[in-house]
Amino acid sequence: MPNTEHRTETSYAFRIPVVHCRATQGTGSHRLGRKPFDAKGGVSVRKQELVRAVAQQAQMSESQATTAVNAVLTAIQDALAGGDEVNISGFGAFRVVERASREGRNPRTGTAMTIGPRKSPAFRAGTQLKRAVEGDGRG
Repeated sequence: MPNTEHRTETSYAFRIPVVHCRATQGTGSHRLGRKPFDAKGGVSVRKQELVRAVAQQAQMSESQATTAVNAVLTAIQDALAGGDEVNISGFGAFRVVERASREGRNPRTGTAMTIGPRKSPAFRAGTQLKRAVEGDGRG
């Protein structure tokens, strides 16, 4: 198992501690059996890791934090399914965008085909989130 270096900092959007890990030697699979590092060398945060961070920051149990995180995600999903836009001040906006029909190719046969229109969820980052990602510190 590779040695890892951990450092913790606070996210400005939610004041949630964010843990960054980088392998210092060796390779191998992450303890959860997933690819441990993204292309930029950071670790992708999974839902359970987010729940742990919320529980720690809000000083609540993990089961209470799971309920809270699930409630937020369900509320966003339900609003988008209803065609509404969800704006979280400083963080960003979730919305549904309409994708037009387009021409595509069947990958198996190579014949041209029309791909029908569809709706797709989209996220636009807010100013505070952009500043936090850039490392500006004014978030």
